[in-house]
Amino acid sequence: MKPEDKDYSFYQEYKRNIKKLVNEFRIPNHIVNRSSNPHHNRIGDWMQTYGSPGYFYPLDPRPEEVSIEHIAHALSLLCRYNGACNKFYSVAEHCWHVSHHVIQRFELFGLLHDAAEAYIGDMIRPIKKDLPIFRNIEWKIEKAIWEHFGLIHWVNASVQNIKMQNEIKRVDNAILVDEHNQNMQPSPLPWNSIENVPSLGVKIRCWKPKKAEKMFLKRFYELQHRTFGTGIKDAFKGRIQYG
Repeated sequence: MKPEDKDYSFYQEYKRNIKKLVNEFRIPNHIVNRSSNPHHNRIGDWMQTYGSPGYFYPLDPRPEEVSIEHIAHALSLLCRYNGACNKFYSVAEHCWHVSHHVIQRFELFGLLHDAAEAYIGDMIRPIKKDLPIFRNIEWKIEKAIWEHFGLIHWVNASVQNIKMQNEIKRVDNAILVDEHNQNMQPSPLPWNSIENVPSLGVKIRCWKPKKAEKMFLKRFYELQHRTFGTGIKDAFKGRIQYG
């Protein structure tokens, strides 16, 4: 093979990989990571994670590379509202509160509803709602997380998925009122997302990261045992219908 033929072959493979990435995530060419990783042969670049396996590909998420230890640790160090709080208030604590206020069958989803942020950060609402590309990436990570924890069958059940999303959205919006009133400076403008929304009555505790991580993990294992130890697992396989 001539050198120019080899270069052309590499170029063709390069074009196919870029096209695959753009088609899957609908990401413009100018933000595609063009570096190769022959060891993993993966889409995009990797990030280092806490604990095992130690790496994760945000653009190529796989269930076997999700880790509850990383999720709990990262969320415990991630501050809500981009840090615009009176005191440090972690995403882990926020999720812990949400899990205690959704209806029982959605508690584990409530705890994990922001789990993808452990891999891509907590983007503030005013920006996130106008970035469908980011939401698409986030959804693929969420899907890998649900699959890792054995919840994908529930998510794929459209009726239950809609009910779950609506319930989490209800609680997620209501807790904003408590967070705003207890841990934010007076607002110069109304928050559109909490107008006419009743508060949950949650006491924001502003746990330090180590405690937030511990409480998140404790809640996770409690809910995991309850979910998969009481017959609810059958619901994920479609054998039980919940109203």
